[in-house]
Amino acid sequence: MRLATDPAFGKQTGAYVSAKSARLLTPVARADNEEARRQLWEKTTETLSRFR
Repeated sequence: MRLATDPAFGKQTGAYVSAKSARLLTPVARADNEEARRQLWEKTTETLSRFR
């Protein structure tokens, strides 16, 4: 809830954040790969587009 309402996170996107303390986390190497993130985003939007 804090990430959705706290203005400090208003401009933050694509971050890995601790649920308990809301501190930024460093993702594991595979999750920090730009191409892998792009592919995941595309597959997710493709999958969810069926529910519009």
